[in-house]
Amino acid sequence: MNATVLIIGPGAVRGPHPVPDALVGAAIDAIDDRHVLVEERPVTVSGLWTQIIAAATGDPPHRLLLVCPGWWSDARLECLRRAAAPHCAHLVILRRHEVWASSARCIIEIAPEFVLCRLAGSPVSATPRLGATAEVAGAVTRGVLGTGPVLIDAPAGVPGAAEVAAALAGRLRGRDVQIVDDAALASALAGRRRAPPAPPRTKMWAWAAGTALALAVLAVLVAVPWGAPPAAHPTTLLTEGRVTVRVPAGWVARRITDGLGSPRVEVFAPGQDAAAILLTQSVGGPDLTRTAEMLAAALEVQPPGVFTELRTDENRGGRSVLGYTETRTDREIVWAVFLDGRVRIAIGCRQPATGVVIRPHCDEAIRSAHAAL
Repeated sequence: MNATVLIIGPGAVRGPHPVPDALVGAAIDAIDDRHVLVEERPVTVSGLWTQIIAAATGDPPHRLLLVCPGWWSDARLECLRRAAAPHCAHLVILRRHEVWASSARCIIEIAPEFVLCRLAGSPVSATPRLGATAEVAGAVTRGVLGTGPVLIDAPAGVPGAAEVAAALAGRLRGRDVQIVDDAALASALAGRRRAPPAPPRTKMWAWAAGTALALAVLAVLVAVPWGAPPAAHPTTLLTEGRVTVRVPAGWVARRITDGLGSPRVEVFAPGQDAAAILLTQSVGGPDLTRTAEMLAAALEVQPPGVFTELRTDENRGGRSVLGYTETRTDREIVWAVFLDGRVRIAIGCRQPATGVVIRPHCDEAIRSAHAAL
């Protein structure tokens, strides 16, 4: 039986159901106290947390997993344990860095007032967030020795977390660096509940682990002229994990889990894989603004000349999207990133330097893509 997951703190509560920000803010601010004022009425902090956990989970779950900031004290976790106990049969509480322990040798966690650095074999260090962001990043990374992978955790609700994460990654240029946030944390936990553990990816901008591939593509290997507009072709639906998208019938779908970039599905005309529609997905952030912040931070620390700056005002396939362009030796990939409910979808249009333009097919994929129920 799967566990219901709540990510609690440092500035938000993330779970299956939304909770009013005012309640969450009051509970987090008063977590070290016994009572707090809510709408000018005194209530117990434990009772308020019970109310929040019940609202965020909905129907009482059999198993509940709470994930909290790495710097929260045992007393705070005990407060949450008492609050959650009446609402579930089995309860587990983890700190954020414990979720990522097998993913990196060094885990950096950004807090509102300091930055924690956990390096295997060394004491935990805390660097105050005083002075310029670049100075803080330099102080943190001076102690990051060796060549192992580094994971930077930028929790939702921490002011300036995306900027600090980008500065840290910039200082660690040339290392194997991954920036994660609450969406990536939820995705990692969901993957663990669905499948046996797999070796973690440590590409800096691989936001989500690969999901099980389920293709609804017609198994017909009929060569279709692919330079004409989409209306000239029959189409079919492809479902990968939690996303369904419309693609030309007869095209080949191939899953890629290694090499450059995130795990993805490539869809192309038989024998013509230079030009392709690409699909990746992950758990979505709270809104497109937060998604843009994290994506911009990831792009900023990539090798020069490979990615353009993030474009935040694009419209593709009738949708408002975040856009950027990836340039390789012999081809270009134009990416569109958008949210559908709790799923972040990225569709790339890979076009070789020469050849028939397939952008109309890519736009149709963007137009039709949606979270599968």
